[in-house]
Parts: sequence; structure tokens; C-alpha cells
Amino acid sequence: MLFFFLDSFSLFRYAQFLEKCGDLDTAEDYYLMALEADPNNAGCLHCYGNFLSERGLEEEAESFYLRSSKNTIGQKYMPEYYY
Repeated sequence: MLFFFLDSFSLFRYAQFLEKCGDLDTAEDYYLMALEADPNNAGCLHCYGNFLSERGLEEEAESFYLRSSKNTIGQKYMPEYYY
């Protein structure tokens, strides 16, 4: 598969692109690949939480929001790729 040659950030940005294009199933796959490549990517965790929340999966989304917040504690600036 292609994702072995891409970094977490590229996978994450492509997931966002697919979501905006309406290809939600593939977007979810890419969010999960990005998180597999870097489980501490705060921006991806937060955006995937938004993705789940928009689909009515608030309980699942909450766990990703919590993981994201744990990875941003003490940071002065937030990643530029948040929505």
C-alpha cells in the first residue's frame, strides 16, 4: 500500500482532503493510518474526533479529544492544521 511511503502529516492532510470531497469511508481509513504512523499527532487526533462527532459518535470522539489535549498540554502554539 501507498501509506508506507508517506509520513503521518501527509496521511492526515490527505484524510482531510478526502473528507472535504465527501469520500468519508476512505477519509476515515487515512485518519487511522495517520494515527497508526504517529499516535501522538495532536492535530490528527482532534480532527478525527471532529470527524466522529459529526457522524454522531460523540463517545468515541471524546477519547480522541482527550488524547489530543494530553499531547498539547504546555505547548505555547497549537498546530496550524487544526480546522
